[in-house]
Amino acid sequence: ALVFSPDGRRLAAASKRNSVRVWDTHSWEEIASWRNAKSSSPWLAFTADGRGVVGSDGGRVCLWDAETGRTVATLGNEDDSPVLCGVLAPGEDGLALGSKDGTIVFWDPHSGSVKRLAKAHQNRVTSLAFSPDGKTLASASWDRMVRLWHRAAQREVAVLEGHKGRVNVVVFS
Repeated sequence: ALVFSPDGRRLAAASKRNSVRVWDTHSWEEIASWRNAKSSSPWLAFTADGRGVVGSDGGRVCLWDAETGRTVATLGNEDDSPVLCGVLAPGEDGLALGSKDGTIVFWDPHSGSVKRLAKAHQNRVTSLAFSPDGKTLASASWDRMVRLWHRAAQREVAVLEGHKGRVNVVVFS
């Protein structure tokens, strides 16, 4: 997984060997590095202010300080269903998280607020994307469906069918 901070000043990468590293993009000096306890994170996201990095360690989601690697907040535990994808809401620090068991969770790591959608998909959630205005969340899954969710109401507004195989990625223009 690779992700730039919103201001482009940092780059974070997660490796298959359970490590996360953050670099300064002007000097390419490493700022911080740390290791996950259980597994590599298949996704990463920076907080809106660029000071935090969010990723998963098995079923546990972590907010790390981007300068020290210190864990600031966590959700769940390592043995929960693995979190396979996550995305920050535009301009905010609220996250949508997709799991191997087909669930989607909304988490605000600063307030600790957690809102779960009922089982969103019949198979793993592979990708999530917010619309540019942040009002709609799209989710992709190996169940061959793309689902659209109204973020504030946390209800499904559309199901996009027709894929003949697994849907791996979803993006908005």
